[in-house]
Amino acid sequence: MHLWSLWLIIAVIFFIVELFSQSVWSLCVALGALAAMTGAMLDLNVVLQGALLVGVCILGYIGLLPWLKKFYQGKSRPIATGMDALIGRKAITTEPSTNVNPGRAKIDGDNWQIRPEDSSLKIPAGTEVTVVGYDSIILIVKPTGRD
Repeated sequence: MHLWSLWLIIAVIFFIVELFSQSVWSLCVALGALAAMTGAMLDLNVVLQGALLVGVCILGYIGLLPWLKKFYQGKSRPIATGMDALIGRKAITTEPSTNVNPGRAKIDGDNWQIRPEDSSLKIPAGTEVTVVGYDSIILIVKPTGRD
């Protein structure tokens, strides 16, 4: 068995580990093993192959980690849950909202009590509104299209 084939086996094993763990370090070890494999194919001695392994691992980690962090930070954003998930959603009023009585609106089949953002505003039934906030379980809304 040639030494380069051993490095190739190590690289494949660490690539598989990377697929399941997504821990940047195993990817760097796999890249280092590929570099050591290249050194073995060029008939470099074992010490230089090991130096290639370590060097590429360290350079890979230094180079890949900041790039991957930036890549993943761009992809992820906080997910709104609970009442926060309703902010920005559109609803249709089912009961008018007046100065005296809060109205009601339907979002995804759920009927919510609503209050206009502008307390002097009256919202008739059938109006499309946008949720801009909430107070306890009462949604604060404004008619869609009004800024």
